[in-house]
Amino acid sequence: MAASTASIISKGFTFTLSNFTGKLMDIDGPGVNREALDITHQATTSFKEKTPSPFIDGEPINIKFQSNDTDNFATIITASAATFTLTYPIAIGRTTAASWAVTAFCTSIKQTGALGQVISGDITVTPSGVPTFTAGG
Repeated sequence: MAASTASIISKGFTFTLSNFTGKLMDIDGPGVNREALDITHQATTSFKEKTPSPFIDGEPINIKFQSNDTDNFATIITASAATFTLTYPIAIGRTTAASWAVTAFCTSIKQTGALGQVISGDITVTPSGVPTFTAGG
């Protein structure tokens, strides 16, 4: 399934994800991490030695949402990797917003409740590759 884009906007934050629309309730992420590699060798006499890994890993982004887009709810998990963009609110004194973008795909989706035609749920998006941060102006 080819990924198209749709926006979810709330509290000044916007993100695009596949062909799904809804209301952003909460977002945990984005983040990155880099592991420490153990380089201890037999000549080491006391403390372990470590060095930073040359690889940086994008952490999963967890999104809580509400939506009445029940037609596309199940298709998010099968969508191809696409550009995931998080646009921040415009900062005081700025005219444009900062944004964070990375190629990502959905690795988990869970409906947590329904009230009438509105569903609530959690989406986990896993980034792949180098994120791009664009500062606001």
